[in-house]
Amino acid sequence: VVGGFVTPIDDVILRLWGWRVAWLLIAGISVLVAAIAIVFLRERPEDYGGLPDGERPAAEAAAVDTDTSRKWTALEAIRTWPFAIASLAATANVVPWRVLSAHGRLHFEDLGFTPTVAAAILGVRVGVSGVGRLAGSMGDFLSPTRVMALSLLINGLGLVGVIFADSAPMAYLCVVLLGVGYGAGYISEPVLFARFFGRAAFVGTSGVRAVIIGIAGFFAPTWAGAAADRTGSYSMALAVLAAACFAGAVAIALCRPPTRAA
Repeated sequence: VVGGFVTPIDDVILRLWGWRVAWLLIAGISVLVAAIAIVFLRERPEDYGGLPDGERPAAEAAAVDTDTSRKWTALEAIRTWPFAIASLAATANVVPWRVLSAHGRLHFEDLGFTPTVAAAILGVRVGVSGVGRLAGSMGDFLSPTRVMALSLLINGLGLVGVIFADSAPMAYLCVVLLGVGYGAGYISEPVLFARFFGRAAFVGTSGVRAVIIGIAGFFAPTWAGAAADRTGSYSMALAVLAAACFAGAVAIALCRPPTRAA
């Protein structure tokens, strides 16, 4: 949450001390966070005496169900339609974020906002994503598919609003929606894949998902920029991204965990 408000702070640091000091501060904070992670982070809940969310203790699980043949492998998982739908939903959540990171300031300047105000608006978007990640805890009460669908719906509404934002309050409201939607979706992605395919396939499915998102996130900003060059604005690109969010929301809401023969 704190890191999300870096953009307007960066603007102040750059004006007062220059880019060298800004990069030194970023490097120092990165080293500090890495050191904290090395000392305190663990990869397995068992290291703390816990279990993954929803998993039963081994003795209880064995008493209820001794059949382990139904565990998914990564290769099996990525061949299923639920994997394709979940990956596309995750991509629809991330790509608008990448596009706005690359072109958001230009879009808001085209709408008449000053560069400083545009930077502040985008900074709020990033900061609010932390709140959205906390909102991902709704997955404790709702199915992850519903949380992901709701996240994409909020994302789509935010994108539609960004197209027509003609005042600062409107722009801030839209980026708040984008931040909340993206943050909740970002947290829901791994929960969704873990719920669909289990922990044994989690690393493999996460890797393939990351590749899909990475490729889309690499080309999407270039496509959005080219579309803006042809049309004179980012409205068409943002509308396409909003449509992708709405379509992804419907698809993932209707998606069910895959089944396989024992």
